[in-house]
Amino acid sequence: MCLLWKKAMSSRLDRAQAALETIQKIPARSGQSNQGGACGDCTMPGDILSFDSDKSPEMGAQPPPDLPQGQSLESLMAESHTQSAPSGNFTVSQLKAFQKLNETFRLPADEVHLFDHPAALWCGKSFKFGHLFISRRFMSFVSSRSSRSIFLSIPFRIVSSFVEENGISGVRTTAIKIIVRNRKYMMTADHRSKLVKRLEDRRCRLQVEEDLLPFIKVPEINTAGGEGFGSALLSNSQHFSTNYLQKQHFLHEQWNRYRAKFGIGLCMIEDREHMRRLLMAGGIPDKLRPSLWVLLSGAFHMCLAQETPNLYCEILAKHADTPPPVAGDIEKDLIRSFPEHPFFQTEAGIRSLRQVLTAYAWKNPKIGYCQSMNIVTAFLLVYMPEHWAFFVLSCICEALVPENYSSSMIGSIVDQSIFEKLLSAKVPRIADHVKELGVPIGVITHGWFLCLFIGYLPLELCLQTLDVFFFIGRNWLYSVGIAIFKLHEQDILAADSPEDVIMMLKKVQANGHDLLKLGFRYLDAINQERIEEIRNTERSRVIEGLEQNNRDGFVREIMDRGTKFTEKELERIFNAFMENIAPDGMRITKDRFHEVVEAAVPAWEFRSELSDRLFLLMDEEGAGKLSFERVVAGLERVAKAPLRNRMELIFRLHDEDHDGKLDKGDYYCFLDAVARSYFNSPFDIYVGDVSAVVGDTFEEGDRDQDGLVELADVILILIDHESEHGKERRRLLQQESTAGVSSGHAHPKKRIRSQHRAAFTTGPCAFEAKEGEDEMGAEKC
Repeated sequence: MCLLWKKAMSSRLDRAQAALETIQKIPARSGQSNQGGACGDCTMPGDILSFDSDKSPEMGAQPPPDLPQGQSLESLMAESHTQSAPSGNFTVSQLKAFQKLNETFRLPADEVHLFDHPAALWCGKSFKFGHLFISRRFMSFVSSRSSRSIFLSIPFRIVSSFVEENGISGVRTTAIKIIVRNRKYMMTADHRSKLVKRLEDRRCRLQVEEDLLPFIKVPEINTAGGEGFGSALLSNSQHFSTNYLQKQHFLHEQWNRYRAKFGIGLCMIEDREHMRRLLMAGGIPDKLRPSLWVLLSGAFHMCLAQETPNLYCEILAKHADTPPPVAGDIEKDLIRSFPEHPFFQTEAGIRSLRQVLTAYAWKNPKIGYCQSMNIVTAFLLVYMPEHWAFFVLSCICEALVPENYSSSMIGSIVDQSIFEKLLSAKVPRIADHVKELGVPIGVITHGWFLCLFIGYLPLELCLQTLDVFFFIGRNWLYSVGIAIFKLHEQDILAADSPEDVIMMLKKVQANGHDLLKLGFRYLDAINQERIEEIRNTERSRVIEGLEQNNRDGFVREIMDRGTKFTEKELERIFNAFMENIAPDGMRITKDRFHEVVEAAVPAWEFRSELSDRLFLLMDEEGAGKLSFERVVAGLERVAKAPLRNRMELIFRLHDEDHDGKLDKGDYYCFLDAVARSYFNSPFDIYVGDVSAVVGDTFEEGDRDQDGLVELADVILILIDHESEHGKERRRLLQQESTAGVSSGHAHPKKRIRSQHRAAFTTGPCAFEAKEGEDEMGAEKC
């Protein structure tokens, strides 16, 4: 059995590696081929993602697992590099393949691919050969020729039917007809009947309800071009060229030719080289911007991937009477979001902006709200309704520039590092002069990248930049940034102070054609593999620095407030806390709490049930999560509290029926836990000799001889047990027990117990809690 398992795993890994190699050859979104070359002839075996080609999930095989809730492929990839076994039941190769495909087709980050199949797509006059990738919610096609690659993604939820038929004029082959609303696509492949059955089964599982169809209609502007900004702004020569409307007419004609061949709208076929040329020629016409921004950004696919495409309205209805935690920050920025546009000086405009930002804060509380999100959202609302602005904003924050808008701004910091390295490589004279002047480049580029250049370029150029950004992604921001520095090369080299450079680039005036041309030139020179290497290195460095700052800040704050832990002990607890926090913030859950307890009480390593009970006592509100401050306070009472307080708490942890008594078995576990809660104390003797102590003390505490001991007696007996008086009394007790009790005197155990009580309150082993310290009870933990 072991040999068979190893062979099966080896086969799966080989096929996954083949998948990765094939997928890496898919042309980049920029329209330029990767260094790997063409995808090759259409002879690759099916199911390169290592799932059974004969038994798809729909035909009886075990389906591949979904991603863990709340995790993206990027987070699983990060985990897989630090663990000996792959995370989430996926190999590293599979995760890389998933991530590459999702980025290529702008699919949601959690999309899991099932299998691929060699196929050919009919494009007007001929078939384009390539690969069909089937995932849980989408079918995606890419042609094999890298120079003129064709891309198509179709959500199963909007497919009307899959039909196998003879229907292409002049072509002697049976094809699969895919009907999507009022459009149809023709595709051919081997084993068509089997493929149609698979596709039809997925479609039936994911069909969308008819009453939700309005929410998945791609937005359009039905009026003349430029209506989004109005005549007042269009006539402003600082923002728009004087022949802007004439250029719109020209662009519309160019894109109409594209529409005639490939279509524009739902499930459009992307000829990315053709689209690249159109974008270089001046961008997207105003009339098509809403639909193309939604499609190119991935917002349409994200909407279709939700349980209900009506997510935006549902969030607003659910939280109608409850503002998000970041509501105050949102309100402060509303009025200054887009002062140039009259719509955002009205109550209607402010309300629309508030609703989109509020809905997103509820959708993704980990990000909530970050400055500059208001500026980007306002720009989107100029062209599309709130529903689609909400999903495009989601794609920007979570897919196109992930981590840029988080509270730590990890992505933004990493972007600055990458940009500085690119600047030095592409325009070294400028980079050296800026460095010599001491110009902090991050001060300039931080706002550029967060606002996507909105507010830093004239509006017309902002629109053209966004057109390409949704098509290319993050690398376009670097390319435009380098192009801006290059276009201002003479002025920068002539500057003799950092202030001159910063003010020069605060408001950029540039020719749109020159900027786009230069931007694409630098884009083509970017080595994506090198960028990813830099990103991974810089990201690790930034995270390590942030963690160090967080640790120092938390530890310093608690040390200033007062604690019995040493600084080194606090650092150890904090490290364990950070390694086990919940995905949605600085809190730890019950299932990971034991790892933190071990950092404070290493000897409790095998007593995880105590950690669970301690967590429940500390979680007073029943939230299921504990903050670092609450964790430190609780662990301090376990590991650092005086003996009596410590015993009271640990007794309650073992008293599961809450009757204030323990039997002999629980008493043994209680005594063991007390002993193990000490690092270097006289009670360490109990770790090696707990049984002997139980034998010495349990019968003394069992006053009613019912096999149970109470807390008060336990505390008295145990504290007295290790005192000199206690040792002497045990010696006398042994002598009297040997002599017998026939003389009629009181039973020696009862007499010794009364002596215990007297000694506890008056003798040298008397115990009192330190002044000002609580007598620890479970209700105060």
